[in-house]
Amino acid sequence: MTSASQAKAAIPPAVNRIGYLQFAQRYGMIVVLAAMIAMFSILRPETFPTLANAQSILNNQAVLIVIAMAAMMGLIVGAFDLSIAATLSLSSALVIGLQGQGVPWPFAVLAALVCGGLIGLVNGAFIVARFNSFVVTLATSTVISGIAMWYTGGQVLFAKIDPTFLNAGRGRLLGFVYPLYLTAALVLLLWFVLEHTPLGRKLYATGSNLEAARLTGLPTGRLTMAGLAAGGVLAALAGVMQSAKIGSGQPDIGAVFLLPAFAAAFLGASAIKPGRFNPLGTVVGVYLVATGFTGLVLLGVDIWIQPIFYGLVLLVAIIAPRLAELARARGERRAMLRKVGAAGAPR
Repeated sequence: MTSASQAKAAIPPAVNRIGYLQFAQRYGMIVVLAAMIAMFSILRPETFPTLANAQSILNNQAVLIVIAMAAMMGLIVGAFDLSIAATLSLSSALVIGLQGQGVPWPFAVLAALVCGGLIGLVNGAFIVARFNSFVVTLATSTVISGIAMWYTGGQVLFAKIDPTFLNAGRGRLLGFVYPLYLTAALVLLLWFVLEHTPLGRKLYATGSNLEAARLTGLPTGRLTMAGLAAGGVLAALAGVMQSAKIGSGQPDIGAVFLLPAFAAAFLGASAIKPGRFNPLGTVVGVYLVATGFTGLVLLGVDIWIQPIFYGLVLLVAIIAPRLAELARARGERRAMLRKVGAAGAPR
């Protein structure tokens, strides 16, 4: 027997199982996505495995990825921000409404982003004051939705939109829309900040254990507000992108993004970096949800299946990490018992 095979044989089976579980936790969702693509390609070979369908799936998720990042930023600092959908709607209405009033589109975009950031700061101020994030952001969401309805008069806005603005949302390079490139750059920037800078580590520390982070001297209040302000800006950016894509401002367009955004964020916490919300995992979560729904549509299911599908995905995203954690803990206990038993065995 070679030394390599002897070393392999010396590894307890329980330890091997732990390694497999860790691999499954980190990359299991990518494997599921690949399996889903293969399954739908077999079931619908004439429509699913085509370049046009692949480009459609990739292009159409740019807005969802950005709003999922907005949800993720709140979750990283330990807060549920339910106002991101309403912020998207208000931003969508504002960026079109201001153009209709003669404001150049870059300034209209800037105004929408500033508005989103201010909403995040207001949410953060309440949450830092120890109000429940779920209740606070539900309340602010209702207020923001009312403001969007007031601003638009309950109507869809589409007058005097700058063609350059529309081209920014619809133009293509190498078959992919411009917003997809912006989204990719944004994801990479967030990944770098969160994973490779002191600010990112502080944000994660604040969300994982607020009291412990405070005791170590971290400015948890400012970090919480920063996370929520970033989420507000991202939600507003998603609204701007959606308006440029569809060519109108709609005061209630954000509602359809809320559930899939949180589903993707929670799915992302079980991939790439299991146990923590992360940008790359969130992107995988978005395309897992999008691929599944697109495949179901091509199979001919009714449109009402969409909310059911998103709801089930969210349930799986919440339950799966817990089950994996329990399985890993059980494997570690078995490995420890085997080690203790081997140490106590007569020689």
